[in-house]
Amino acid sequence: MRTIIIYLDTEYTAFKSNLNDIQLISIGLVDETGTKTFYAELTEGYTQSDCCQYVIEEVLPLLDASELSVELDYSAIYARMTFEQIREHLSTWFKQFDGPIALRSERPDFKLHFLNRIFNEHLWPENVLPGITHCIPMASPMQLLIYYRRAEDIFDEQKLRRDHALDNAKVMRLTIIG
Repeated sequence: MRTIIIYLDTEYTAFKSNLNDIQLISIGLVDETGTKTFYAELTEGYTQSDCCQYVIEEVLPLLDASELSVELDYSAIYARMTFEQIREHLSTWFKQFDGPIALRSERPDFKLHFLNRIFNEHLWPENVLPGITHCIPMASPMQLLIYYRRAEDIFDEQKLRRDHALDNAKVMRLTIIG
């Protein structure tokens, strides 16, 4: 069975050395085909006073999700949620895929920390492989430079928002897949 790649990004309150001092603001995921997306903004766990100035100016103004609807289309989730709701709906979103899922991200350590918080003591969905791999594993400095330049071009070409978790995940996918 073929492994399905899902690109993941998050936005959080500040960049600190202690991950426990950082609070999740939003999470965005997109599958390798670009047809299935999940985006959630946290309604709890942080306040604006927890955020660094950069986040206040660049991230918080991009938060535009509406309240969680009773009727959900799991091919495209875009809503404000509590941690418990994210756990429930992200688990259901993962289960729609036929096959094992490998998560990819630019900062696997941060992303894994936040997913562990979301799933807490609850079991991760069975089809999600353990861990998160860097979206461009074993990259040389030149490969990273090319990746980030291509990402900047995609943000501009596709008119996607920097510092928005779902748009960042989409750019990651487009940069890798082309």
